[in-house]
Amino acid sequence: MRLTLFRPGPRSLPEGVRASLVSRFKVDAGTVNRVRLVSKGEDGKGTAFRIYDPSLVSAAGSRVKAYEDLTNLKEAILFEGRIETGGAVYLADRRPPKTVARRPSHIPAPSPKPEQAS
Repeated sequence: MRLTLFRPGPRSLPEGVRASLVSRFKVDAGTVNRVRLVSKGEDGKGTAFRIYDPSLVSAAGSRVKAYEDLTNLKEAILFEGRIETGGAVYLADRRPPKTVARRPSHIPAPSPKPEQAS
């Protein structure tokens, strides 16, 4: 299967990339439909691409027309990857880590034993 990915400007995700996002990274269909992809020229082995969230780009007051436009907008990049000439898709997750609410570090003192109670 040969995928020609390189085209100037942002576009929707090819089916192979969509399938990888859903199966491997559990990205929901709404997000897959919303995000866009930009790529840079093929090097004979495949094509490099970046997947970004257009809402994060517009919030930063920027526009994306090419792969290099995202170099200064790292916070908008969700995934980076490559499609090999044979059709294999490689993806790296660039989403920020999820924050987890921490429990208080204070551990309450144990209750006194009955013989210690006054």
